[in-house]
Amino acid sequence: MNWQGSRRWWPWTALGLLSLFGLVSVPAYPVHQPLAPPSLTLLGGADLLGRDLFILALGALRRTLTDVLIAFGIASVLAVGSATLASTHWASTRHLSRSAIGGITAIPPLLVALLAARLLAETGMEISLALALVSWPRLFKLIDAEVQSLRVEPYWLVTTALGLPWRARISRYLTPAVLRALGRIFPMELMELIALHATLAFLGAGALSPESSIGRLIASGRAFLSYAPWMFWTPVLILSLALTLLLAAASTQANERTP
Repeated sequence: MNWQGSRRWWPWTALGLLSLFGLVSVPAYPVHQPLAPPSLTLLGGADLLGRDLFILALGALRRTLTDVLIAFGIASVLAVGSATLASTHWASTRHLSRSAIGGITAIPPLLVALLAARLLAETGMEISLALALVSWPRLFKLIDAEVQSLRVEPYWLVTTALGLPWRARISRYLTPAVLRALGRIFPMELMELIALHATLAFLGAGALSPESSIGRLIASGRAFLSYAPWMFWTPVLILSLALTLLLAAASTQANERTP
């Protein structure tokens, strides 16, 4: 058994199983007494409608992960496109792109996300688009640095001197380098985006249904803290577990890169 490989993938496997369990196990109808407390057969207690709160929280986490992965995909496409544009066109374009990115990153991420979610409230994807706007500048800086370091590598200079087409250089050298860079930042970026998604949903952005995201489920549980605290703490624990798994994945990845 390859212990190093299994140690690398176990956080992702656990997170995937949590999401999958939430997908296949969300009950369509009440099966317990309303607001039943946690027990051995009902780990997270029941909600106001008698549904298993642990399963509801896993389902909400899955929907949060879906939104976050969509946001990361949009931000990655924007970052790759803008970094490529900044590296291959006129100096004025490079200066403008990097100045705009610097201006966005100077604003606190939560404020950017709140403003974007407010402006995009009618799109139905306001949280995903807001998170993409927050993630894009960070990914741009990472990819832009990767592109700039690649352009001074000997093999890149040789292929340029030999007249190798730009498309061939992108597919052979630039794309693998960019994918490796995105892979390095993925766990920490995902962790930050999940926390930001939960904060936005907690503050009222996005769909109002408690089951729509883990943040909305936490927000809906605040009213029950005095007499049914599991309504609040069960989704909080599920969110904390997901963030801990991502932190473990990032830590394992960092340890693998340390000589």
